[in-house]
Amino acid sequence: METEAGAAQAFQAWALTYDQTVSQELERMAGITHQEMLNRLLALAQPQAGDLVLDVGTGTGWLAIRSALETGMQVVGVDITPEMLTQAALNAEKVGVRERVHFVPASAMSLPYPEAAFHVVLSSLALHHTAVRQSLAEMVRVLRPGGRLAIADMAAPSTWRSAPISWLIGLLVKASRLLGNPRARAEIEAFQQTYTVPEWRGLLTAQGLEKVQVMAILRPGQRFYPGVVFASGEKRAG
Repeated sequence: METEAGAAQAFQAWALTYDQTVSQELERMAGITHQEMLNRLLALAQPQAGDLVLDVGTGTGWLAIRSALETGMQVVGVDITPEMLTQAALNAEKVGVRERVHFVPASAMSLPYPEAAFHVVLSSLALHHTAVRQSLAEMVRVLRPGGRLAIADMAAPSTWRSAPISWLIGLLVKASRLLGNPRARAEIEAFQQTYTVPEWRGLLTAQGLEKVQVMAILRPGQRFYPGVVFASGEKRAG
């Protein structure tokens, strides 16, 4: 997919400075830090001791690392960008969990694991760089019955679904292909895989998940700039 390939190129250059800049991006979008986002996401996922956890689009690895610290178990983080995985391994080494976090080069849209392999499947700020429906189907496939899915991603404000804004986003995406800046190009292309709260609820329900919860953090009065969505659900048991 062009969006995912573009993201790999963008994150290749961004890997060394990602940890220093991601909080700035989140504070601009939703007024929260990266650590606050991870705290909220793990509170939704509730990984327990003994759970096998998969982090999809792990980036520099902090969600996988935090999961390993909380569960004391082996955790797997997958990402398509080798440079991000290298940084993730360094981060895991810094906090002493390198032996328990395994970083694997893989696409969210084609996970290299059998069905029902994990108790918890997570993702943070990654799915909008993929075909979201396809990635969700893969994440649910590898989730055990009764297992928990929890996602933090970009949230589209409802104004993005108005005809003028939809037209403008389409125009921006076409124009972005002429940009020489891979990161800017990837972020603009990802607008087409950014969903509103009701749309996220529909996406999770369509995968057969139960106990679906979706909430977004948007700055007050924010009408055109994206925020952060938290979405979770459980795979039907039996």
